[in-house]
Amino acid sequence: IDFALNTNIKKLIYDNIEIDNVQGKVSLRDEVMALDNLKMNLLNGLLNMSGSYSTKATELPKVDFDMNISKFDIEKTVETFNSVEKLAPILATAKGAFSMQFSMNGMLDDSMNMNLNTLNGKGRLNTHNVIVDNDVLKKIDDAVKTKNFNPLQVSNVDIDFEIKEGRIETKPFKIKSNGIESEIAGYTTLEQKMDYTINTEIPTALFGSSAAQLTGALSSQLQSLGFGGAKLPEKLKVGIKVTGDVSNPEIRPQIDGASGAASSAKEQAKKMVKEKIEEVKEDVKKKAAEEAAKILADVQVQADRIVAESKIQANRVRAEGKSAGDKIRQEANKQAQDLVNKASNPLQKVAAEKAADKLRDEGEQQAKKVEAEANAKANNIEQKAKNSADKIMDDARTRANNATK
Repeated sequence: IDFALNTNIKKLIYDNIEIDNVQGKVSLRDEVMALDNLKMNLLNGLLNMSGSYSTKATELPKVDFDMNISKFDIEKTVETFNSVEKLAPILATAKGAFSMQFSMNGMLDDSMNMNLNTLNGKGRLNTHNVIVDNDVLKKIDDAVKTKNFNPLQVSNVDIDFEIKEGRIETKPFKIKSNGIESEIAGYTTLEQKMDYTINTEIPTALFGSSAAQLTGALSSQLQSLGFGGAKLPEKLKVGIKVTGDVSNPEIRPQIDGASGAASSAKEQAKKMVKEKIEEVKEDVKKKAAEEAAKILADVQVQADRIVAESKIQANRVRAEGKSAGDKIRQEANKQAQDLVNKASNPLQKVAAEKAADKLRDEGEQQAKKVEAEANAKANNIEQKAKNSADKIMDDARTRANNATK
C-alpha cells in the first residue's frame, strides 16, 4: 500500500471522541502511516499534530508525534483519555483549560491505547484560568495552618515537564495564588507515587487566628531560627515536602527562614557574623600573600647565588683552558724555532721550516681542543646551575601558591 490523502473532514467520531474540521495530509507507505500538519478541533480546543504510526518490524505499533494543543478543556480531557489522570493525577481535580507543546514516542497495546511504560517525551504546559480543589491541597493547608492553598488558582503558568522511565518529572515553576508565591518541582510515577517540593514564602498575616497554633506546632523550628515567644516575623519561608501515595501523601513542612521586623535583629546578627568572617578571611589572605612573597624572595636570593657562583667557576675553567692552550702554542712555537735554528745549510733550512710549520699547526689544533673542552665544561657548569635555580624557584612558587589557598 502506498498512498497519500489530503483530508478535509467536517466531523469525525472516534470511540467516544467527537472531532471537527480535520484537515491535513495523511500518507501510508511501507507499513508507516505519517501525519503531516494534521489539524482538528476537539475538547473545546485545537490540536495540530505531525508524526508517525508504524507497524514495521514490530509486534505492537510504534508512535512518534509532535503535538501542539491549544486550550483543551481539562475536565473533558481527563474524561476522554484515561492515561491523563494516571500521568498527572492533579488534573482529575482541576477545572479550566490548558495549552501544551508536546513531543512523545512509545508503543500502543493490543487495544490501541498507549503503553505508558514505553512512553517517553517532553513538553511545556500553559494553564488558562485553572482552579485545583482537592484533599492533598487541604492537607497542606492543615499542615501550615492556613486556608490559602486549597483551592489553588493557577493561571498563565508555564510548566516544563519530561516523561521518562515510568515517571513524569515537573521542572521548577513559580505560581502566585491567594497572596502566596511558591516554587514547585517534583515527579509522579506510574505506580501513583509522588515526590514534590513546594518552596513558599507565607505572610504571617494570612495565618489569622491560626498564628498561635502555628507557633505551637512549629515552635522548635522557630526557636532554632532565633524566634521566641508568640511574636512572628512578617513572612515565613517554608519548604513543604509532599511524598507518598498520590491519594494520601505525607505532608512535611519545614521552616527555612523568615523576613520582616521580627527577624531584623537576627538578620543583623547574621550580617555582623558574616562581616567578621569576611574580615578574618581577608586578614588570612593578606598574611598568606606576605608569606608567599617572603618564600619567593628568600629562594630568589638562593637561586641568584647559585647562578653567580656557577659563573665564577665557569670563568675560572675557561681561563684555565685558555692558559693551557697558550702554553701549548708557546711550546709548539719554541720547538719549531729550535728546528729552524739547528739547520746548517739552505736545504736543511727549507726542511726545517716545513717541519716547524707542522709543529705550529699541531700545537694550534691541540690548543684549540683544550680551550673547547674547557668552554664546554664551563657551559655545562652554568647550565646545571641554571636548571637547579629554576627548579628551586618552581618549588617555591608551588609552596607560595599553596600558602595563599
